[in-house]
Amino acid sequence: MFSIKDRIRKEIEEKLMLRFKHWCLNIVLLILSVISILVVAEVITRLVYPYPTEYELRYCLRTDDNAGYDLPENFAPRWYRIKGYKYKIWTNELGCFDIPYNGEKNYILLVGDSFIWGFSAFEHKCGTVMEKHLGYRVLKCGVTAYGTKQELIKAKKIIEKTKNPPKLIIVGYCVPHDCIDDFLFPQYAIIDGYFVRKINVDKLTGDKKIVPESECKEKIKELNKCPSASAIEKIKWWVRKRSVLYKIIRTNNIVRLIGVKLGLFNKPPPFQPYETLFKIEKYPWLKEAWEENLKNLKEFKELANKYGAKLLIVLIPTREEVYDFLRRPGDYDWEGANKMISGLLKEEGMGYLDLTPLFRKYANPKPREELNSKDFYWQEDGHWNIRGNRLAGLLIAKYVIEHGLIEITDRDNKKTWIEEEISKFSINQ
Repeated sequence: MFSIKDRIRKEIEEKLMLRFKHWCLNIVLLILSVISILVVAEVITRLVYPYPTEYELRYCLRTDDNAGYDLPENFAPRWYRIKGYKYKIWTNELGCFDIPYNGEKNYILLVGDSFIWGFSAFEHKCGTVMEKHLGYRVLKCGVTAYGTKQELIKAKKIIEKTKNPPKLIIVGYCVPHDCIDDFLFPQYAIIDGYFVRKINVDKLTGDKKIVPESECKEKIKELNKCPSASAIEKIKWWVRKRSVLYKIIRTNNIVRLIGVKLGLFNKPPPFQPYETLFKIEKYPWLKEAWEENLKNLKEFKELANKYGAKLLIVLIPTREEVYDFLRRPGDYDWEGANKMISGLLKEEGMGYLDLTPLFRKYANPKPREELNSKDFYWQEDGHWNIRGNRLAGLLIAKYVIEHGLIEITDRDNKKTWIEEEISKFSINQ
């Protein structure tokens, strides 16, 4: 027989076990409820806020025999995203992220890399801002990661397609990138619809290394391969790669910092120094790169002269050149590349607009951990944001008017309008 003491102990154990089961049940129900809410939220988010995935962005570029790759013609609209900002991208019959060309004989041809392509919605692109304030058609034909050589090929292709020469050719020249892009041409390729780098450079010697296509395909496979690790790691991988809700939530700075601590969000990539920041006396191969780049710029001058068009080279600074506090310590010459290309353009008598001091004039110099929407560059991406595109478009339009590069009506009123818009960028406002 059980004693009273044993009976009491058993009753207590049964009550504790019952309570434990009750807690476990509540925890399971809570977890299931949270999962259900997240699933429903994910479904709703996908319906009302379509986010592109890596797979959906395949085939945005195609192989080109001359330039290595290019934008395809008549590319149907699809979503593109930067951080928490989404917009639609497309191409017209010329292979440009632009509205259709309607046979305009008087137009400005704008070429360049991804800064000109536009990391903002079409209505906010610098080329669209220029077009609006000049009242003059601008063919907006930038292509991501293009160097000067590829931009020259693109310009010739556009002129041939339009069968009308431009009145003005504007080349968006990204100071740290274009020289190296030309030196490594063609450093990128389209493999299985993906944009991949196929040529690397030894930063010390300048030796080029071609990455075999099989190695590129293997890297693509690894990027899209779910890790064969624990169930938790697989869940994290799926969330990072496939969840639209995750992509939106992670744009909140506080949430993102917590997510990094928990391992759900990736840390920002480390600063990769641009080769053109290295000092030529220490890296003599850069001299060859600059000579090749200047040769391509000279060909732009010849192209403009051939068609009786004016030429303007717009020097585009990176965010580190505008915001000193973003610069990383090291033996870099942050001003050297800008001085180098400016000097070469002066020697060749080629007109240019350096946006670096102008952007610095209107930028907030206060050191901060991250940039925000009031700055001119995306924090995670590094290209111009909406404000950066707008300021660039206004500054270029003002220069075009002041130097009489094209004939436009109501010149004085348009200049006044542009100056008023630029004044709104004062850091005190």
